[in-house]
Amino acid sequence: MTISTHSDASRCCVLKYIYYFHLARADVTSPENRTRGMGLLGAALGLGFVFGPAIGAFLAPDYLFAAYAAAFLSFFNFIGAY
Repeated sequence: MTISTHSDASRCCVLKYIYYFHLARADVTSPENRTRGMGLLGAALGLGFVFGPAIGAFLAPDYLFAAYAAAFLSFFNFIGAY
């Protein structure tokens, strides 16, 4: 496989999940708050795309620290979901 094939496949997966995020947000918000919910979702995704690679570049020199940081963030997200 070429690099462009891999990037096309990953782009398809990312766009599919963003579509599902919007569907879930539309299901859980009332019609009066739907615009606000979609705006918050768009802002969260945009901030993730901007700051995610920067945080990854900051953590990349020490792989063990990056692994612990990923585990901590995953645990924090799990706790935040409940």
